[in-house]
Amino acid sequence: MQLSRRYHLAPEAGPGSRAAATVSPRTLILAGRHDHVVGFADQEDLLLRYPQATYVVLEDAGHNIHLDQPERVASFLRAWARALHESA
Repeated sequence: MQLSRRYHLAPEAGPGSRAAATVSPRTLILAGRHDHVVGFADQEDLLLRYPQATYVVLEDAGHNIHLDQPERVASFLRAWARALHESA
């Protein structure tokens, strides 16, 4: 099967699943507004699974957000990791 035909969050990993309960709620969700593969709006559904998540949509980024906006992605990752460290 082609990878592009199965680009979705498996039901067994969705909100309320056993798999969801085993993952730390401290989560960073970065999405690109111009993601033509999985979109950005579906990532918002992950907030039901991770209510304490940080959710960021970068306006000028696509599916490969880390390639489209490497400096901004790195900045968000550093800030998020710093906040985790400070709250520990």
